[in-house]
Amino acid sequence: MYSISNEEGDKSETDGSLGGEHRDHVLEGILGYFSRLLGMQLLYKFERPQYADVLEENKGKPVYNLYGIEHLLRLFTKIGDFLAFTELDINSINVLQHHINSLLQFIDKHRDRYITTNNYEIATPDYLRRAGV
Repeated sequence: MYSISNEEGDKSETDGSLGGEHRDHVLEGILGYFSRLLGMQLLYKFERPQYADVLEENKGKPVYNLYGIEHLLRLFTKIGDFLAFTELDINSINVLQHHINSLLQFIDKHRDRYITTNNYEIATPDYLRRAGV
């Protein structure tokens, strides 16, 4: 997922899609929200045992380098609820909304590259037991 934000950021330098003085701050904020909310709010119950395994196997690596676009999109579906509890003023929320919309347009334009079923595999019986299914 981090590569998408970097690629979008690089692209914006030439076409202005997510450029501007706020871009880096907004992307940093999105990655921060993602990191804090992934385990508790963005993953399905079924995915949480895998999350624990991934964290254990990748100690010290930020979760935004370990999880993909599907999980980022989950954040965007819930971000309005989370923003209701921030101290951002209306202007800041508008700037954030603009940048999120630009990022979503970028993802949509390049969806064949970023959204794939290759990252999925059938859960083993052992994992199904661990997940309580």
